[in-house]
Amino acid sequence: MKVKDIEKMSLAERREYIGRLIPHLNTFPAKRGCEGCVYFISDELILKKFDTKKDYEVMELVFESYCEESNKFEAMGYSIPKIFAWQKIPKSVILDGRSCDFYILEQRLPGKSMFIGKIDNIYDSLSDQFSRLNFEHILLDPEKHIEQYKIIVKKYLETFIEMNRIIESLSVREIEKFIETVYAIYLKGEYNVPDVHAKNVLFTDNSLSLIDNYMCMKKSLVYINRFTAYEFMLSRIIMLFRQNNYVGEIRKKIFDNTLQSSQIEEMINENMNLCASSLKKMVIAMQRCCEHSEALTKNDYNRAYKQLIKHLDDQKAKEVLSSFEISKY
Repeated sequence: MKVKDIEKMSLAERREYIGRLIPHLNTFPAKRGCEGCVYFISDELILKKFDTKKDYEVMELVFESYCEESNKFEAMGYSIPKIFAWQKIPKSVILDGRSCDFYILEQRLPGKSMFIGKIDNIYDSLSDQFSRLNFEHILLDPEKHIEQYKIIVKKYLETFIEMNRIIESLSVREIEKFIETVYAIYLKGEYNVPDVHAKNVLFTDNSLSLIDNYMCMKKSLVYINRFTAYEFMLSRIIMLFRQNNYVGEIRKKIFDNTLQSSQIEEMINENMNLCASSLKKMVIAMQRCCEHSEALTKNDYNRAYKQLIKHLDDQKAKEVLSSFEISKY
């Protein structure tokens, strides 16, 4: 099924289509996350089934409003996928008052997540060199398999370098469009909160798109509401690059003599430089898009610095934050 076919349907027909898909979901490729499961219906469509074990009452209350609000932001040109239909389907067995399952039929954006995460996620790129069992043995005891471990680490570092280079080379306008998307949804959303981390940001066609906003009644989220919009944006930009912390851990292994390799050390330094450059480019775009009249408090500056120092050195961390004024209060 293509998007053009879905767009020709009425809303009732789209909901009927969801109903026809549900009995056959186990035939589609799927990926489970913290909030449910995504089924890849075609190259252009996904169907999300939400986990009702958590926050069922909230979901029951805001589900339709969340979908309508998401489409409002998409129609305004913000970088999020379009929702074509949503359905609450009665469960055959009611457990703990959870009487419905919740489904969303959504545009499948092309592209890939920003960063790969832990080193064991690199296996698919090395499956022609190692069996799964051999790969796992190497990671469990790298000191017994130093040369093979170096091969894995180099491939792993290549993926970080590639993505940081891509972000660093994005046009200012594309970065600003992504920042504006996160900023607008945070400021104006009543049922959507931008859940900004590497797996929820896709790189596609020289642009960044936000997926899987957090469904909630925003005014009731004490943790989120304690942030100003400016503080929220800085914390989420830093969080977006947080998986580079894993590269920082590999850097420590060099100093511990587990990985004695000038090439690996050079790759780690290259990644750090690119990561710092990408972060600074995003931070400066954030300051433009968020009307950078606000200074950071000393506590906010220190909190940001402590996060950055996990994958940057002292000088690079300070460079990323160098464009901020520090409030005396």
